[in-house]
Amino acid sequence: MADYYTNFSLVLKLPTEAAQAYALEIHHQAERAHQGDELAKNFPKELESELEDWQFEIDADDPAEEHGLWLHSMNGGMDAVCAFIQHLLQKFDSEAQTRKQL
Repeated sequence: MADYYTNFSLVLKLPTEAAQAYALEIHHQAERAHQGDELAKNFPKELESELEDWQFEIDADDPAEEHGLWLHSMNGGMDAVCAFIQHLLQKFDSEAQTRKQL
């Protein structure tokens, strides 16, 4: 049976260095859980179902220039990366909206 993986590469801009650090930590926790380690207690519940498909890599942009992530894979992981991006957008977009209202 053939494996048809979708290769992807994208840059996701984040609002702050703290958002970037949070995203990198979540990715690190997911990678460790994917390899069989126990899942961290603070790992987002909505991402737990995506751990089996967590096959993408992340590199951080230089925080001195911009806060963002380069998400890429040659092994699939599209569903997991989409869920991860959706989680980050919901978490940090709502925080940005709250700051604007204040």
